[in-house]
Amino acid sequence: MASVETPPRVAALGFSVHTGWAALVAVSRFASGPTVLDRRRVDLLPVPPRPRQETYVFHAARELSLGEAERFVRKAEAVARATAQEALRATVADLRTAGHRVGVSAIITAREGPRRSLEEILQSHTLVHAAEGAMFRAVIRGASEDLGLD
Repeated sequence: MASVETPPRVAALGFSVHTGWAALVAVSRFASGPTVLDRRRVDLLPVPPRPRQETYVFHAARELSLGEAERFVRKAEAVARATAQEALRATVADLRTAGHRVGVSAIITAREGPRRSLEEILQSHTLVHAAEGAMFRAVIRGASEDLGLD
């Protein structure tokens, strides 16, 4: 008699993104209601000990020439995205081992303002904060898409 495999339960990942890191929660729906399957902190840039400016990317970029700032921001974004991909891959693998299939991800987000040039952003402390938030949300969104999550 062949054994009947239980299909994997669909799980969703949710993120609350902060400067340099994100809180991740994985949930699924059971008969009793939504259940938290996992929660973890995802450091998006190198973990401590790290210089403060590595986390506050646009703040650090204010101290550089425009060309250096552009390269610095691009590099930080690439490192953060690769780190996010690795963390999401590990989370998805852990959930798969536990019998779940991750299908979607969602990010708590703020209202995104109009796109600004890096030069404009670096001239305004308010825009620097907004740009950091937007960058780290884009990193999580991109890493989720890279893994095929809706």
